[in-house]
Amino acid sequence: MEDDYNMRLYSVTFDFHDVLGAGLGEDPNDFVTEHHFKIHTVPEEPSEKEALVGRGKLSLIQFGLAMDAEFPLRDVMDASSTILAMSESLFSWEEDVHPFEKLDKYFENDPIFNADVCFVEQLEILPAFRGQGIGRAALISIARKFHNSCGLLVLKAFPLQHEARLPGKVDQWVKAMRYDELDQDLERSRLKLNSWYQEMGFTNPFDLEYFIARPEEYACLPMFVKYNSL
Repeated sequence: MEDDYNMRLYSVTFDFHDVLGAGLGEDPNDFVTEHHFKIHTVPEEPSEKEALVGRGKLSLIQFGLAMDAEFPLRDVMDASSTILAMSESLFSWEEDVHPFEKLDKYFENDPIFNADVCFVEQLEILPAFRGQGIGRAALISIARKFHNSCGLLVLKAFPLQHEARLPGKVDQWVKAMRYDELDQDLERSRLKLNSWYQEMGFTNPFDLEYFIARPEEYACLPMFVKYNSL
């Protein structure tokens, strides 16, 4: 195993919220914990200020809790449009078939015992920090923090510069990301992003956009490896 080589330190801050007093099982979002996170540099000198490096979003989908509460799993899969799109690709929807049948067959030689899913919906790195392995390190950090909380890590691989945006709705973050400088060829940019995840060992057995992995396989990896451009 190669040692970490990047001497610069970064921090990842997660945040989430919950509504106290709401009855469990009244809404599918009772079983989804949405985390937003930001990546910053760690100041090396007292006079130095931290700098924003990137940000992202993940959803911890608690299918295990839903089963304990006898809440329909397919209703949880419809908690949001992004979770539904992911679920339509990874889970079974046929009548009289358990939703996990497709995944169970894929992992039949080494079954997943934790039904919860950590779905990384978005990960963005600002231009000045790209190509330094920070995105890879952020994913390993997520695997470390959530490896006991879920049995499957799911990543959405779609080039954000190709997402539909409403005219006139360009905020400061979009300007800072400089999407117009990224590859505007959809097929080429998707292949590049897919290679990004495949190089880390993630697989996409069911759909081009959704990559999966066991979080425990990444929790012990070094965050930064030499000659890595991710």
